Amino acid sequence: MVTTDSPNGLDQAPKVGLIGTGQMGTAFARIFLQAGRSVTVWDIDPSRCADAVKLGAREVASPDRCVAASDLTIVCVTTYESSESVLRKDEVLAALSGSTVLQLTTGTPDDARATADWMTDAGAAYLDGAIFNYPRSIGTPDGHILYSGPKEPAELYAPTLSLLGGGVEYVGDDPGLASTFSNALAAAFYHVLVAGWLEAIAPALDAGATPQQLQRLFKNVTMPTMLEAFEHFALQIEQNEFSEPEAPISRILEALDPMPTRLKGLGYRTDLFDTTMNYLRDATDAGYGEEGFAGLLQLLRHKE
Repeated sequence: MVTTDSPNGLDQAPKVGLIGTGQMGTAFARIFLQAGRSVTVWDIDPSRCADAVKLGAREVASPDRCVAASDLTIVCVTTYESSESVLRKDEVLAALSGSTVLQLTTGTPDDARATADWMTDAGAAYLDGAIFNYPRSIGTPDGHILYSGPKEPAELYAPTLSLLGGGVEYVGDDPGLASTFSNALAAAFYHVLVAGWLEAIAPALDAGATPQQLQRLFKNVTMPTMLEAFEHFALQIEQNEFSEPEAPISRILEALDPMPTRLKGLGYRTDLFDTTMNYLRDATDAGYGEEGFAGLLQLLRHKE
């Protein structure tokens, strides 16, 4: 019997296969099993299946058996190279025919599209996705996973995938789209909210501020301002109109210019600050000095 998540459909929920049962794969198994799903697991290191098996998953001896036992197979390994070394074998390719695969592996949009090509040739419906959380957030409102690929299997398995978190979202039919979003969001997170934050607070901590004070101010002052700015930037980008009389790039550059020099004089690193200043100077030199911060995008996008 073909199983489905369709509300019209059918007698049993989709059977889920998990290839890769590290911490993330095991978290998936836990959530699916708690929801009453049948879960089959395989890992290149059988010892890593132990926790999922204790939760009620069924371990099989090979990846082709995992695929054959499942309606939806989720691949959760480290790289596309690792995934291909497991899946692109004759016996697995044969099992893939007629199945649906969701790969949640770190890589590039081109990796995702190339995998979609050979998966499709093997007769599988292929979805590609990206995880934005630690395993502890899987199955909670804070669990965020984006996925993309053919619309029909995406809609078919949406109810099952929604079990993984409150932020599970289908973003389009291009298999590389989820990876594109992932790269953008990861860069923003690590550059701005991690490296930028740590670089910025180091002098304040040395001056006597406490981590909790800085966290509270960042939450109550900086974050709301950033979110408002992002909404404003998005509107400007959509309209391709970057004028900003209240805070043009030239004025921002003038206000910020002394800060990196002063911080360097005190012995602090300003690598990310320097990058921002270089962008502002380049924008001014390119004639965008009277536009707002979002006008920097004109330096960063490929010109057609």
